[in-house]
Amino acid sequence: MPEFTNNYLGYLLARCSYEVSAKFHQKLKEEGVPVITWRVLSSIRQDADTVNELAKKVLVNQSTLSKALDRMERDTLISRQRDPEFRSKINVEISTRGKKLIDRLIDIANQHEEQTFSRLSESDMQELRGLLRKLIDL
Repeated sequence: MPEFTNNYLGYLLARCSYEVSAKFHQKLKEEGVPVITWRVLSSIRQDADTVNELAKKVLVNQSTLSKALDRMERDTLISRQRDPEFRSKINVEISTRGKKLIDRLIDIANQHEEQTFSRLSESDMQELRGLLRKLIDL
């Protein structure tokens, strides 16, 4: 009889995430980019976002995010502005320097994904993405 964890979806998802993420995080480290910087820049690459929404997307609490945003702003990767309509909201936008960095990192991420999932067909990849989105309700 197989071990419980060999069939438990929560474990399998966590293990897969760990394996895939650990290898990519090593690539980020080699580039000198903290994981949270990657997550923030990739989340706001197309559109600015509020700090509250960004915290949910990058999977950290607001205080951790605020510290990272302070550093990223000092490094001129992002800018923050108060929303003119809702003064309590702070919008985070990517800078030109941030766009250049994230474009390079996205190339690295795409190469990593291609290598990591090379055993899956394109239809398998689409199905997996669809199932994962369904589970996390995107």
